[in-house]
Amino acid sequence: MALNVNYSNNRQLLLIDGGTPASTSSNFALRFNVNGLSNSIPSIDSISTNGLNGGMIGIGNTAGVNIPGNLGIGTLTPAYQLDVSGVIHANSNILCTSTGTINTTLILQYAYMDVPVGSSTFAINAEPGNNYSYQGSTFNQGFLNGSNCSGETIAWNRGRLIIRSCTNNTNKTASTWSNVAIRCYNSNTQAWNTLTNTTIADQGSFYGYTTNITPWFSLGSYTTTTCLGIQIPGSGATVRIGPTYLNLSS
Repeated sequence: MALNVNYSNNRQLLLIDGGTPASTSSNFALRFNVNGLSNSIPSIDSISTNGLNGGMIGIGNTAGVNIPGNLGIGTLTPAYQLDVSGVIHANSNILCTSTGTINTTLILQYAYMDVPVGSSTFAINAEPGNNYSYQGSTFNQGFLNGSNCSGETIAWNRGRLIIRSCTNNTNKTASTWSNVAIRCYNSNTQAWNTLTNTTIADQGSFYGYTTNITPWFSLGSYTTTTCLGIQIPGSGATVRIGPTYLNLSS
């Protein structure tokens, strides 16, 4: 083993296997860098003795590694015990043994419905073959609240709708519908309640569906909600609401 100081002004300490190793790309040293490689955070890495190539380093052994703070991969400011800036790849399962949150997207309807512009509210749940998919019959045990078949409690924090739609009354004319109400049906009061307002825009039916994304919203106190609906104010037109998705967030 040999200890060498690399460069007089760089404040690097090299731990090298061998008293006088050759300066090559195949001999590697363990480098302690007080100033860090590209920032002011001290670093430990592996470098070839000619200073041109980086190498792999191993940390710990089969007993594991104990890191008391947050670990950042690709980030200098980790906010969690493991904070990754980039793509995570796993060739096996990722397990969770405690209560957590899941961000996912659910499809509310995969058919379409033609919504007349006006004061009426229409449930977003067009399902082929489900003749009773309207208001209280859509989710007769509550909308994503309650228990699943395993007895686990489920609830959702907030969501937003991803709506594929177009205006039927125009071919190539741009249409914009403001103050479109996203609503929930309360089975206790037998009434619709507005959760948020959004804008729906498209270029006409000739160009096909346009994707519109609503603001985030939550059910709040409407825990007995059994479905979501849409109300498009105005008159004299019909908007075709196609496949619609609910994007959930923690």
